[in-house]
Amino acid sequence: MTSKLDSCNALLGNLPETEIKRLQQVQNIAARIVTKVHKKQHSTPLLSTLHWLPIHLRIQFKILLLVFKSLNGSTPSYIFELNKDYAPTRNLRSTRLHLFQTPRVNTKCYGQRAFSTLAPTLWNSLPPQLPDASTVNSFKNS
Repeated sequence: MTSKLDSCNALLGNLPETEIKRLQQVQNIAARIVTKVHKKQHSTPLLSTLHWLPIHLRIQFKILLLVFKSLNGSTPSYIFELNKDYAPTRNLRSTRLHLFQTPRVNTKCYGQRAFSTLAPTLWNSLPPQLPDASTVNSFKNS
């Protein structure tokens, strides 16, 4: 059941809050079914017990994992080409960090949901030690 929630969830970035809540309710019900607890029991401890991320964090994780894999050559080249390196015009401290250029968008609701906009925004917000992970497993664990 949860594999259906994971299917293409990288496409759900910046989805309206009402839609995220609906997906979260489905995940909460699935957690209660799997753990065989009463429907009135709070779902947050159940998700933690099952090692399931809440939907909004799950979406962000999938997008960031896709970016990490693209940097390491594990995805098709067109995904790698969507992210452009940030190159400031002068020498800044941020030059040492591996940041991406965030494109400007004309349409707020759909433009911010595009992978080419959302992925660099999420990647640039990571702590500096996370993008330097050497393997996919070390990135996932961090």
